This record gives sequence, structure tokens and C-alpha cells, in this order.
Amino acid sequence: MASTIRDQLKDVVGETIKTLHKLSTEASQKAQDSIEDFIASPGKYLAPAMTLHTSMLTRLNITCMAQLDDLFKTSFQYSDIQELKEDLMQAEEEWDTMLSDIDKKLQGDDTGLVITEGSQAPIDITLVEASSSREVTLADYIGKDSVLLILLRHSL
Repeated sequence: MASTIRDQLKDVVGETIKTLHKLSTEASQKAQDSIEDFIASPGKYLAPAMTLHTSMLTRLNITCMAQLDDLFKTSFQYSDIQELKEDLMQAEEEWDTMLSDIDKKLQGDDTGLVITEGSQAPIDITLVEASSSREVTLADYIGKDSVLLILLRHSL
């Protein structure tokens, strides 16, 4: 028997919510326990979340969050789907709050380069790749198929 859109949403989005909550809780706890240990390997706590939404969309055979909203609309007459959407929004808010809290802990008297959303950064800026801890530049990634750049700021 083929599963319905409602069933798929409940399974896939429900699993995403649980995973995002778990990752958020673990990252938040680690940052509270020792911000130094957290910033020593942020990819361990943050990298799994980077692919979470992509995986959810792929499993639902869609490509963007707008299409997810459309899927929710097709089953929104069901209270469990309404709750599921609310739970997803809450899990995303929890994640954003966790990131904001960690950022507040990491803020200091850093006088380095300030990069804001929409601004341009020098191509030779030195960054640390979270997955390998090696120093890279933006130039290292020019021409790659896709690049997900998440800037985490911390002082050592």
C-alpha cells in the first residue's frame, strides 16, 4: 500500500524534528559545559545539522522549503499535520536560539574583519574548515559544484 502525503510528512518531518532537537540539545549542552571544547571541534556538533533539511527534502521528493509548505497545505486539514508544522517551526527556533546563545558566549573584544550578510569578503581571507580543522581560503572553493559557508566566530 502506498503511503499518503500525510504519512510521509509525519514520518520524515517527525524524524527531522527529533534529530534537530537532539543535535540542538547536545550542542547547547557541550557549549555550556566547555565553550573551549565546543569551539575546538564545532563541526562535530553543527555539521550533522547542515544536511538535515536537505535530507528531509530529498526524502519527500521536493527541492525547497516552499514545496514543503505546499505539502503541508495539502494535509493541513488534519490536526496532526498542523501540530507537525508547528513542531518543526519550534525545533528550528530552538536551533536558532542555541546558535544565538553560543554566539553570545563567543563574542568578545575581537577586532578582526567583520563580515555581515550580503557583504563581500576578501578572496584570500583565511578560514578554518570545521570538518578537517585545516586553514583554507575562499579561493580554495571557487569553482566547486556547491559550497555551504557557515561562519562561526570565536576568539581563542
